[in-house]
Amino acid sequence: MPLYNYTAKASPDKVVRGEMYAQNTSALSDRLIGMGLHPLDIVPAEEEQGLPHRWWRRFLRAPARADLIRFTRQLATLVGAGVTVHGGLELLSKQYAQSPMGRVLEGILERVRDGQRLSEACSAWPEVFSEFYVNMIRAGEAGGMLELVLDHLADFLEKEDEVRKQIQAALAYPVLMLIIGMITVTVLLTFVVPRIVDMFQEMGQQLPLPTRMLIGVSHLVTHWWWLLLILLVGGVALGKTRLSQPAFRRRVDGWKLKLPFFGGLIVQGEITQFARTLSALLSHGVPVHRAFEVVMAACKNSVIREEFRQAGEAIRKGARIGRSLQAGKHFPDMTARMLSIAEETNQLETVLERIARSGSREIERRVAIFTRLLEPAMIILIGGIIGFIVFAMMMPIFQIDFVVQ
Repeated sequence: MPLYNYTAKASPDKVVRGEMYAQNTSALSDRLIGMGLHPLDIVPAEEEQGLPHRWWRRFLRAPARADLIRFTRQLATLVGAGVTVHGGLELLSKQYAQSPMGRVLEGILERVRDGQRLSEACSAWPEVFSEFYVNMIRAGEAGGMLELVLDHLADFLEKEDEVRKQIQAALAYPVLMLIIGMITVTVLLTFVVPRIVDMFQEMGQQLPLPTRMLIGVSHLVTHWWWLLLILLVGGVALGKTRLSQPAFRRRVDGWKLKLPFFGGLIVQGEITQFARTLSALLSHGVPVHRAFEVVMAACKNSVIREEFRQAGEAIRKGARIGRSLQAGKHFPDMTARMLSIAEETNQLETVLERIARSGSREIERRVAIFTRLLEPAMIILIGGIIGFIVFAMMMPIFQIDFVVQ
């Protein structure tokens, strides 16, 4: 089914634009009229853009994260009320018709109508639905627990959004300092240093090593900036390509876990997510082996995901959860022992929930420490760079003064 771009009047003084899938222009016109819009222009999207849809659509305004969270929660409610996925998407696509989320839902709805699963349809929009999101939906479909997974996804996205906003607020001042520092350094290297260099070269003075190093950096920034830009863009593109390869992704994820401070934060985040997900699923009567499939899908780090997969296989063979997790290298031994005891006392769900709450508090504490330390670290870094530039520029002047005396 083709995609069309449309322009329509919502009221005498308001014109709206968007895109929608339809059999043909007449069908789309009828649909727009049914939505209370007066069509002005309808053009095939591919023809108008002249480029593949998936390439150019990334430049369109992306749906707000709040809309993604709201959509996930609403779809969970509709599915839980007995509405089919197809029916739920139809209702929600009309609700979000005048927003970027509506454009996405129209595309997903058409794919579901063509026989695709919800996870397959969502995977066609990687700029909106992350790999984690798609994996969770896929696990929910396979286990027949889509409502639970959607509800849990909405909870997770809300908590993640709260943490992101806290970090953004804490980083606002350090990032501003970094930007000002970069501008200052760029101005010094581009305009100030070359003039001082010309003056010293006219005097024929032998320059000290720090000054020669500064001149080299200044020459690189002023004359070879385009090469630096190409290397930066090429490096980012190469990194994205390599990260799409499972073997390289696994290696990078392993390196992440070895990082000081951040490695522990990643492990803590994965364990917290594991405990929260498993507790929610078990409380709704989902079998442990099925719940572990969702836990694996919820895990973002491929190294830890593999450990969960191995634990899930051991559980299918009859092993206890705590004992299975102890075989992993990154799962804390104390947490695994707590789960073993909880299994024996039939308190597994309660203990998992406590582990999740404790983990959330620990993550908040670590993030707060990081943001508090970042500001003085940025001051030291920027001050050190600017201090080196000033020192390197002043050294020849000190030498001249020494010779004169």
